[in-house]
Order: sequence, then structure tokens, then C-alpha cells
Amino acid sequence: MADVTMGDIEKLLAKGQELKQFLRESPEVLEFLRLAAKTTLQNPIIIPPDERYIHAGEVAKILCIDKGAVYRLEKAGRLTAYYVGDASRMKFKLSDVLAVPQMKEVQP
Repeated sequence: MADVTMGDIEKLLAKGQELKQFLRESPEVLEFLRLAAKTTLQNPIIIPPDERYIHAGEVAKILCIDKGAVYRLEKAGRLTAYYVGDASRMKFKLSDVLAVPQMKEVQP
């Protein structure tokens, strides 16, 4: 393990103070970080205002499949799920759903 000097600690503390000041001046960044911490997404996103997100039940109706198949599509990587705002349920971009070919069932 590398030796840590007082100079290293002082530099780290200075960077922490810079970050604290930046977050005070940029509340939207702080809100984004809070959202990221609440979700299980590895790559949280900021939602564009013109994008529409729908629940799995709505996805199932559009694709003419059951809700379980929607989750299997997500697990298989064919449909991306998002956690929007403070939602604890996953949602899906309508544009992504409309890009999925119609199907009867997704095999587990």
C-alpha cells in the first residue's frame, strides 16, 4: 500500500471543498446524483422532457404479450428499462417499445 502524506490529505480536502461549492451552485447535478443513488441502474439518465415512458403493462398491450414476457425482453437485453424520477417501478421508453417487432411470446 502506498504511503499517504499530509500533502495528499490536504489536496483531497481541497478537492472536497471544491466539490461542495460546485454542488451548492448546481442543484440539478445534486438532484441527479441523488436519483442515481436511489436507482439500481448502472448508468442513470436524465430524462428529456419530450420522451414518454410507460409501465410494463402498457408495453405488454402494445406488443400483444403478457407482462412476464416484457420482463424477459428486458432481461434478454432486447428492451431497456429505466427508473424515472422517484419511481420504484421500471418503465420503458415508448420509442424503444415501438421499435420492437410484434411477437406472440418471448421464451425464457
